[in-house]
Amino acid sequence: MSRPQPLPSLVGSVVERPSSARPSFNVASSAPSTGFPSVQHRSKSAFARAREAKRSVPGTRDAEESRIRDVPIVQRSGTLLFGAQGAEEQDVEGERPLSNGKTSAGSNSDLEPRRKSTIPRTPLGSDEERWKMQMTQDNERAVDSMTEAERERHRAEILEQLGPEVGELLRRVRDARTGKLPEKDVLHSPASSQKKLGTETHVEPIHTDTPEDPPVLSDQGKKRQRDDDEILQPTPNRLHVHSRLASPPRGILVSSTPPTSRSSTPGKTRKLRFADVTPDDVHVFQSEPSSPRRPVGLLLPPPPDVNCGDVELIEDIKGNDFPQTAESSSAETVPEEGTPEDIRRRFFPNMPAHDPNLEWIEAGNASELEHHAEPRFDLSGALVPPEQWAELPTHLGLHHHGGPSAAAGYTFVDLLLLARSSVPAQRASVLGVLTKLVRRLVLREPEVEGLRDSESIRARSLAVGLAALAEKGSLVVQAINLVWTCVVFWDEELVERLEGVELRPLNLNTSEELESKDAISTNDPLSSLPFPTLLGQIASHLDVSDLPRESLSQLLSITHRLARHSVKIANAISETPQLVGNIVRAFLLTPIPPSANDSLPDPLALRLLHTLAISSRANAKALEGPADALLRFVTTNVPLSTSPFPRPLAEALLCGTLDLYAVLARYGVYAGVATTAAEHFGRLSASLFSEVGEVSDQLRIAWLCVLDAWMVCARDPHRTTPTHDLLWSQVIGWTWGDDLLGFRKMLLSKGRSSNERVWASLWGALAAWLEGCRVNSAKAGQGERNIVCMAVAETWSSGLQEEKAVITGVITSLRQMLSNPPNDECAFQEWASYLGNIDALSWTLSEFTRLCLACVQKRDSSSADGDAANSTVAPSWVLDAHSLLLSLAHDLISHPIWNRSLEKLGGDQSKLVARIRCLHLQSSSVLLAFCVKLSRALSADNACLPLGIAVLERLLPGEEEIALRLIDETSEVEEAQSELAGKFALLRPFFKNLVRPDEEIYLSPRVATPNSIQLCTTQCLPAEFRPRTSSSKAHFGLPLSRDWPCVALDHLLRSGTSAVLTNPNAVPESWSASETELVQASLSLLNRLQTTLRVGGFDDFTMSMEHAAFTCMKVFMLEHNQQQSDSSEEVFRDTVVGRLMDELLKPFSYGEAQMPRTSPSPSVTLEDVSKGFLGAGTPFYQFYTDFIALYDAISLSHRTFARLLLPPTSMAYAIDYRKHLWGDFGHVVRTIQTPIDEVLAPDLKSYLWPSEMNAEMLGWYLRALTKWPLSGFVRFVAVHHVASSIWPDLQEESGVVREKRARMLLHAVVGQTRPDVVKDIAHYTQTHGGNAHLPPKCYECSEDRKSARLTYVKVWGDTQLAGNLSSIFAQIQ
Repeated sequence: MSRPQPLPSLVGSVVERPSSARPSFNVASSAPSTGFPSVQHRSKSAFARAREAKRSVPGTRDAEESRIRDVPIVQRSGTLLFGAQGAEEQDVEGERPLSNGKTSAGSNSDLEPRRKSTIPRTPLGSDEERWKMQMTQDNERAVDSMTEAERERHRAEILEQLGPEVGELLRRVRDARTGKLPEKDVLHSPASSQKKLGTETHVEPIHTDTPEDPPVLSDQGKKRQRDDDEILQPTPNRLHVHSRLASPPRGILVSSTPPTSRSSTPGKTRKLRFADVTPDDVHVFQSEPSSPRRPVGLLLPPPPDVNCGDVELIEDIKGNDFPQTAESSSAETVPEEGTPEDIRRRFFPNMPAHDPNLEWIEAGNASELEHHAEPRFDLSGALVPPEQWAELPTHLGLHHHGGPSAAAGYTFVDLLLLARSSVPAQRASVLGVLTKLVRRLVLREPEVEGLRDSESIRARSLAVGLAALAEKGSLVVQAINLVWTCVVFWDEELVERLEGVELRPLNLNTSEELESKDAISTNDPLSSLPFPTLLGQIASHLDVSDLPRESLSQLLSITHRLARHSVKIANAISETPQLVGNIVRAFLLTPIPPSANDSLPDPLALRLLHTLAISSRANAKALEGPADALLRFVTTNVPLSTSPFPRPLAEALLCGTLDLYAVLARYGVYAGVATTAAEHFGRLSASLFSEVGEVSDQLRIAWLCVLDAWMVCARDPHRTTPTHDLLWSQVIGWTWGDDLLGFRKMLLSKGRSSNERVWASLWGALAAWLEGCRVNSAKAGQGERNIVCMAVAETWSSGLQEEKAVITGVITSLRQMLSNPPNDECAFQEWASYLGNIDALSWTLSEFTRLCLACVQKRDSSSADGDAANSTVAPSWVLDAHSLLLSLAHDLISHPIWNRSLEKLGGDQSKLVARIRCLHLQSSSVLLAFCVKLSRALSADNACLPLGIAVLERLLPGEEEIALRLIDETSEVEEAQSELAGKFALLRPFFKNLVRPDEEIYLSPRVATPNSIQLCTTQCLPAEFRPRTSSSKAHFGLPLSRDWPCVALDHLLRSGTSAVLTNPNAVPESWSASETELVQASLSLLNRLQTTLRVGGFDDFTMSMEHAAFTCMKVFMLEHNQQQSDSSEEVFRDTVVGRLMDELLKPFSYGEAQMPRTSPSPSVTLEDVSKGFLGAGTPFYQFYTDFIALYDAISLSHRTFARLLLPPTSMAYAIDYRKHLWGDFGHVVRTIQTPIDEVLAPDLKSYLWPSEMNAEMLGWYLRALTKWPLSGFVRFVAVHHVASSIWPDLQEESGVVREKRARMLLHAVVGQTRPDVVKDIAHYTQTHGGNAHLPPKCYECSEDRKSARLTYVKVWGDTQLAGNLSSIFAQIQ
């Protein structure tokens, strides 16, 4: 009795059970002409196709319906090799039970008895033998299931394909397999000589072209048929017989109906071969490992099986074993690897040689490569050297149809075209190549060294990456990676430490015209992105969250970098629907506690919210909703030991949340959260200020900054939004002051290991608490102030001296930093790090100075004169600290770091240098301002006034309140000592507009105040922070220029567009002033400040000669285009105005003893100074021409007016200025009676050297000397330049003059000028070094010099001229 057959092992849980009927093995009656199986379309089901196949066979329908259909068992690939032996033995013996319990032999009496395998049973010890046995059994079952008609039809097909000698052929093959006959004898058989062997490892069905039924085979034929069935089953590493009668398929590039102009002759049958490849034939780039897709080992044939010793390798089958024909002999020539013919034979064997459809594989000419200089890249983004373009093998994937076809690699244009491919896989691959290329550019790897126009590569790569963001799958992942590389990774190291400043570049090339709206600018790619589309796509991806976590994190990084780029982009991010909400949901609102499969919160999302909040007040208000959700990090992470997140992540999340709350509080927004979550914040404060557990300094600093901001909001609850959002009574009830004092004791107990930044944050919080107590507590907070003063005094002078040690250590470190700045050749990162260290040290000192100011007690003065000494009481430790800070302030304010030029930094660095300096030096400017305020509070006199005036030049944007306060205090002090009492107040509206020219932009100061939290509009420094120019509207007025007291002159000169004079709300209702009064007040204040600075030792902050001269020029230009009926109405003729201008110019006169006579030429010129008023679009030369024309029209030889004509005519300026005065307006030169001592110049060398060489200019000098009686400085200059062009001894270097020009000039001087001019030119001498010789010393000529000059003239051969000169020299004697 047979055993039940075990169920087969199938994929998953699907099991096919034996059917009661046998399968029908219907085969198409004819094979297709191509030799491949017929295509079966999916438009019909398998059942429908089988039914139609049965109906197509005539006379077999009834027989097929009566047959028992037995569904074959589906075997896995593993069972073919490792099937159970028991099942195999049952199949071999023919005892396999059917579904009805009968054997196959007795299930159908109409069929032949089941035939047993004729192959002798062998032990199934090897996988190959078991596989052979299994295949034999399957073949026998297939034959048994056929009807007689089917078998006859198959016999006919075999005879048609293999010929009548098929029996002999199958026998020889069988003998070769069993080891009775060498395999090569099989190939020599007559039947096999007509066949072609292949190397495929699969068997295709053998069909015939005719359905004719062959005669019935005998028993011997049937046996051979069974042998044939065995041979048709594939075996590993065996040769298999294929038909040559089938028509080969067409190439994939050949159309079904080829054009008449091209050959349609079918190609030869494909002949496969293996190349003798060695490791040396495979080119490997040094920067990349060997490609795993083409290992050398796979290029060689597998070794023969140990059990098949009689089987030869493929290489051993020589061409001589086949019958030689013309076709086969021509195929013996094996083309070289990688050649076009090799590519055709391997990939397009059925197409003829030189087919027009295969022109793209033809190798280009070597000369063709010489005309292509565009760089080419490999698939790793590295440059392919030009010398390797024609040498690299083709299997590297670097050859393509983009010309020249012989050149290996892809140009950047090729990559851009392929990045738009309609094939997603190809497009994704190319995006990956572009990503690698951009990364190499950022890292400056040697593989891309020498590649130019990297900004263009970045912009165009970014464009193709953005175009693929709307795709799906791996394509969008590659697109996100490319966009991240171009946006974030491009300057990640450069802007890593920059927060609170716009990163977009300035001074874009306005001439650059974008070709289309979709183009991306190379100067500023990020600002030209299509933000509505881009941000919407990012929001969509975050909403679906079907991307990998890494790609989602890259989208977050991209959004954060865009928000940092500009306030405009940050506003667009905040206004994009669902974007911020999706970011919060995807990266912050993760499950608590997290499971193993849950994503953890990302602190970068908190940094993004922080960046959005500092961008604008509107964004801060919009973030109040998401800020509520962040309380989860306060409630779950306190204490940190119970946090569900890892300790570093918990601290980062808590720090980010507190930083965001501090930013919102600086707008006066969301301060009420301190009341809402008072209990949780109380537990947080107790946890951070306790000595139990380790708490990071960064977390404590964040909490102290939040307390500082909230106490500023509570100081004046009317300034918050909404009002009374936080009250000072609540601050008292929460005992924040006691908590701060307790934390101070804990820091003291830790010793000097405490971080200086922690101390700075503590001092700032204590100062905010005392400032609030001064306003809201009893007796102006005297009790709280005494507590803090006593606590600091105990440690300041005791043995601990922790706070004093911190202060002295920071001061020492800052001095060392200032004395050792990086050189001009330093890298940008080194310079930025240097400024960052100065920022941290200055911030520590500024917070301590703020605490000192809060501890100074103010009281009303009882004395009649209001002595300031009786109005303040300061503890001793404040006085001690003030002396240390004041000494540092003098060194810091005059350090060149404020104005140091870093022009050698190019590229992106040059765009950020000014902003980085402004960002990091803001703490230093606040420190200087606090020092001035502390000095004014502690000193009885005005000793700190010079320092306060100098500090105005160091204050940076954001400190406008401090600047206005210093200006008011300075004006009050100087007005008390001036004869123009009460007139300085007329200038206050102009000063207010100067400091804050744009009322719509209010930058938050470094130290928040109740006024700033109500008015500030942003906490991010805009890119356009430079002081105003006339070419564009200014956003900020700080830092002030040195002529700031005369800002009213600018408004008077442009009264029609003045923001003060045209705005009635800019001045008080009682304000009334004339032009003369404003000019008097401006010049008087300017003179007072200059004197104060010189007396105080701040000469470096006084005005330069150029500033003073241009200021006076503006006074005279007030009369430009003015219709005056009387000259007495002209402002410059006012006695006070004239005196004040003379006082202003006096220190710069050549005759003043205090001016150095040998100082070098000025580093600034009138052209540089005038840019602040004229702007970049109006040259100073245009202003000067109007100035001379005005002098000619109304001056009446005004002495000061004439002095101002001379500075631009020095040799340091262009010759156009001298030509305009001496040539175009030469008639006014005679009216310039300026003595040499009143010339505005530190040294006359700038007017004398180098000597004039222009012939036209020399003619103007000679005309003035000939035509008009000149005097003073103008006559001295004309004589000098004419004489220097005549006498060789006056030349600076070679001592050689142009003889022809010298002879003509001397003839003109002797024959046309007056005798005194001839005499002076003949005897003129001058020195090249030291002070210039002035008249009359410059006209004293030695006898040796006279003799040399006379000899020089005699050489010319002009006896008359020599005689005249000799007479002149004799008259002098």
